Order: sequence, then C-alpha cells, then structure tokens
Amino acid sequence: MTVHRIEVRPAPKAGDPVGAAALETIRAAHLSPEPDHIDTARVYLVEGELDADAIDRLAGELLSHPVTDEVVVGASRAYATGLIEVHPLPGVMDPDALVVESAVEAMLGASVRVRTGIRYDMHGVSSDDAQRIADACLANTLVHDIHTRPHHPDAFPAGHDH
Repeated sequence: MTVHRIEVRPAPKAGDPVGAAALETIRAAHLSPEPDHIDTARVYLVEGELDADAIDRLAGELLSHPVTDEVVVGASRAYATGLIEVHPLPGVMDPDALVVESAVEAMLGASVRVRTGIRYDMHGVSSDDAQRIADACLANTLVHDIHTRPHHPDAFPAGHDH
C-alpha cells in the first residue's frame, strides 16, 4: 500500500494558536534557549490505494479550509532549523486518525488507514535544542515518536501475533 503525506498549516493571516500554545508551554518550562516563534502543521499520513485526484480532494475538501489553511501534499520545505514532528507510536490510540478514516470512507468509498502528527518549525533554535525541547514538553516518549525531519514512511508498521 502507498502512504500519502498531507500537511495542513495555518495561512499566514489566520494565526497559529497551536504554535503560540507550544511556545507558552516551552516558556513555562523555563527551557533555554527558547524559540523566537513556532510554526505548526497538522500532518496526515494516509495509507491506501488512492490516486492523485483523490488525495487532492481529501487535502482540499476534508482536511483543510480554503481561507484559513495552506495545504502541501508531501512534505513542505523546512521553515526553521529546529524542525520536529511528533507522531503517536504504533498501537497508540489516534482518535483524529479514526475520524479521518471514517470520513474518507464516507467521502470516497475507500478504505484507508490514517496516522496523524504535528510538525513544529522552531525558529531561533538549533536542531539539537529543538529535540531537547520536544523531549521535555511537546511529546511523551512513552506514546510518541519524535522525528527531526518530515516523517513519511513507505508503509505503516505491521503488528505481530500475541
């Protein structure tokens, strides 16, 4: 099965409340250095046999709003040196993914598997500092994977027998 990647980030004039909240969390933790600001994007990994038109339709009609969001199919360029992505570990409940799977079924009649994540582009910090910040307050390493580049697996991990 093919894994498609879709990023949805707030349009510049829409503001980024998730990025602002992350920055406040970092400040409250008194981590140094702290980023100047943070741009975020919602990341959707969709595993299924969908053509480019179906992916564009999902990206434009289901996962984003044409006025308040910008969409990239694939991975957008790095906006900052401190790029971090946080994704649930395999087997961890991903309720947003379940909702998207149901919506894709209703919209396209296609059965897909979805994993979600959030991308943080941290301005004013190094990649190592961004990793340390993510470990400290943007993810729980018991339930999240932290990536230092856009995560786009070839396939979703398969479970094993009990």
